[in-house]
Amino acid sequence: MRERKMVLGDIHGELEALQRVFELAVFDPENDLLIQMGDICDRGVSSYEVVEFLKKCKKLILIEGNHDQWFKAYINSNMQDIDELWLQQGAQATIESYVKNKMNPRVHETFYEKQVPYFIDSDNNCFVHGGFNRVQNIAAQDLEGLAWNRQLVNEMMSCKPGQKLPTADNFKHIYIGHTPTIYWGETKPITRAGITNIDTGSGKGGLLTMMDTGTGEYWQSEK
Repeated sequence: MRERKMVLGDIHGELEALQRVFELAVFDPENDLLIQMGDICDRGVSSYEVVEFLKKCKKLILIEGNHDQWFKAYINSNMQDIDELWLQQGAQATIESYVKNKMNPRVHETFYEKQVPYFIDSDNNCFVHGGFNRVQNIAAQDLEGLAWNRQLVNEMMSCKPGQKLPTADNFKHIYIGHTPTIYWGETKPITRAGITNIDTGSGKGGLLTMMDTGTGEYWQSEK
């Protein structure tokens, strides 16, 4: 069997959705490569359990999302500082998931430290949570901005069919999360302009999506 390169959208603490896409994709945690696009935590009630589930994957690349940045800042403050905006965006559910499991959030500090701001594979495909300024090399860009950027997705959605957005790094294809496709009334991944938005709204009333980057086939959780 070939090693599949699978990309997984924003999870947002939704354990059942995560388990379902693994089941539907017949994901092999020993051999398949999983690229998780960030925003592991918040909103859903099972952020602790989601991490424990992901830890079973032997080949795992973790992209840092903006919600993950908030959670890591909380850990680094020794659980003393809670960003007000983070609270408005689902932080309490994450905190409570650790409380109910009687675990200190620091138990996953090493796991979250493995996150990277972006990943470029051997085919020059780029995986980044939010986006970036495409006229500049991605390596020179602000790390926080890579998790928060929405400029790229807005440019993507403004493109005509058949158009591809050029990038300074000449990426073959770009995968993003962060901005749910449900904002455009779509619960499936959106691909256009050489970019695929894999965030289909998990944790916001949408679905969780896993995609085989080699074939474009994808699997989704049910509501």
